[in-house]
Amino acid sequence: MRGCPGGAASWTALIVALLLAPGVTAFPLSAQTEEGVKVAALNSLLSFVRWPPGEHQTGDVTIAVLGAGPLESALDVLEGRTVFGRPIRVVRYESLAEVGHPHILFIGAAASGRLREALVVARERSILTVGETADFTADGGAMSLRFPRGTLEITLNECAFQDAELEASSRLSRLSELMCSGNAREGG
Repeated sequence: MRGCPGGAASWTALIVALLLAPGVTAFPLSAQTEEGVKVAALNSLLSFVRWPPGEHQTGDVTIAVLGAGPLESALDVLEGRTVFGRPIRVVRYESLAEVGHPHILFIGAAASGRLREALVVARERSILTVGETADFTADGGAMSLRFPRGTLEITLNECAFQDAELEASSRLSRLSELMCSGNAREGG
């Protein structure tokens, strides 16, 4: 992995724009909880990520969950929704050895002790890593969903996207400020 200390982009999410974007499945927020907003954001952001050709192009869009906590349980609401015209499937794992080739690996705070190992596996398999701990992207994760000041903050690590051969769409890039290896460029 290229050295990307602090090579993460942070932006206050324009969730309304993302949720109203063409082609994004509508997501009712029955409860305005932090977890509900994070899950709605993740549901919308899936449409802005492209995986390399191969096994990620067919079948269900799989979200693997490693670790337990409030957000991990909230992810169940995504089960059966569609993205790219394909159903979303949420699968929980106790062990990293069980994780196959999901599209997304959500690494909960309870699994943070296995973060380094999980990031290596994810990078080798072109898996988008998502977490919610303060240093998740600084430690090499691709996307963090947090509420540090009562507002959803989505942090992207462009280096982690590149290392896993993932691509954030130009639409996502325009909504964000991207940085890698300390070099920043502003989205248009």
